[in-house]
Amino acid sequence: VDDTVVGTMGLVRLGTLTTSEDFNLSGNGGGALIAGTTSTVVVNGDIVLSSNVSIVGAGTMPGLLTINGVISGGFDLVYGGFVEVTGANTYTGSTNVNSGILTVTDSAGLGTTAAGTFVQGGWTLEFDIAAGATVSEAITLGLGVESATPKLLHSAANTLELDGGLTTSLGNTSDNVEISVADDAAGEIRITTVGVTGPHPIEKTGDGTLTIETDNAATLTGA
Repeated sequence: VDDTVVGTMGLVRLGTLTTSEDFNLSGNGGGALIAGTTSTVVVNGDIVLSSNVSIVGAGTMPGLLTINGVISGGFDLVYGGFVEVTGANTYTGSTNVNSGILTVTDSAGLGTTAAGTFVQGGWTLEFDIAAGATVSEAITLGLGVESATPKLLHSAANTLELDGGLTTSLGNTSDNVEISVADDAAGEIRITTVGVTGPHPIEKTGDGTLTIETDNAATLTGA
């Protein structure tokens, strides 16, 4: 493995490579799996979260950290950089997008629905699920204090149904969140069941359709 360091804090650094190794990440201060700044890393093995864990992909494109294995465990997971997860993951902790873009290609990519997913202002959660899907995760855009715009993106030309609820949470009620639906008229995000909560305007972008089926629809702007 190129440029691999395992430290006392459960740190694994990866340079450009493809690996089928399994990882059990833990540490007194939390475990971490970190790709190099411009590295292209593919992890085909499984990952066990034995403590709260950070997974950090490349900081600049075309670098990318792709995780094809299953992520399991009972702890929280923080993502940063450019990361793609393709598996049906089973971890029960929260999912946190603290920088970059997290791309999810499976309806269970965010783990179980026990703890929800949180997207920090200025960063993006992307769904690119080829067959269309229902995602039952509760998703929160913003952490309650920032003003930068968090973004939810559906990039596939099909319908993505979100039935776990969408919450907006930014520093000021005038700050907006962005929901972008594929640059293709066939793309659609359908928010059902729980709907949208939070006082913040939603800016809809992209050529696809955004449908909010409940009565608590937020203020919409944009295309």
